[in-house]
Amino acid sequence: MTAGKDHGSRIKHAFTSRLQLRPPVDDDPRQLSSGKKTLIIISIALCAGTSGFSSTIYFPGLPAITSDLNAPPMATTLTAALFVLFMGIAPVIWATFSDYYQVRRILFMISMAIFGVASLGSTFLNNIWGIVVLRCIQSVGSSCGQSVGAGVISDCYPVEQRGAAFGKYFFAVFLGPLLGPIVGGFVIMSDYSWRATFLFCVALAVFNIIFVFFSLPETYRVDEKFDTQLPVTNAPSPVGETEKASGPNSLSETISDVDEHGANKIPAQKVVKTDVPEAICQTGYFYGQDVSVAAVRWWKIA
Repeated sequence: MTAGKDHGSRIKHAFTSRLQLRPPVDDDPRQLSSGKKTLIIISIALCAGTSGFSSTIYFPGLPAITSDLNAPPMATTLTAALFVLFMGIAPVIWATFSDYYQVRRILFMISMAIFGVASLGSTFLNNIWGIVVLRCIQSVGSSCGQSVGAGVISDCYPVEQRGAAFGKYFFAVFLGPLLGPIVGGFVIMSDYSWRATFLFCVALAVFNIIFVFFSLPETYRVDEKFDTQLPVTNAPSPVGETEKASGPNSLSETISDVDEHGANKIPAQKVVKTDVPEAICQTGYFYGQDVSVAAVRWWKIA
């Protein structure tokens, strides 16, 4: 009976913590299990791939949109051109929010909610200019994963392991625009015609929100909390002697400032590598359908 109560209490606590807008990050995300990290990559890759996917899914329905709404060609073209434009602007804004409020997870759900609402509105509109506006909002909502997703990977992986993680992540980013026209070609054959593409986007947004809610914990990692810097002591030591701090887990050491002949030498300095995951989020990137990430690293001389 006690075990059952404890299990129920843990489930309730886990569910309640997921409802928090800014849950505390008490454990280093880099210490998560490989299975948990895989789920995290899948969740952020789904959100990141949604942007490119939604930009191309309705391309097969463009002739039907022009015909049904009696739309001028310029307006129809703007639904695609402005979508790509906001794909380049919005990630920088989302990254700024992530860095300022020190959150990742809630931004994915908010952005997918914006994307879903804009998609639902586009389903029922009969005015091409209204669709142009909602396509811009769609783009803003779907673009969060392009920058904040990179920040999540930086939170969860040390520098030497990020290459493989980014490879899996960007596989979905590049796959999205390729799958969009294929899926769009199938769904426009339904009774809803081109409007079915927006209904599909609504379903995708709901799925992403649910998946993120259950699989993605808050990962925003504060360097000062989890990263240990090596202290440096410049006190002189006997000739040729190197003193190390006691204890097998100690990270500090003092190195002699004179060589074996008694001559003075430059005091030893430690080079401490400090990761800045926020730098990836603050890097604006996206031009057309090509994505690039600039990972910035600082080297601090202690």
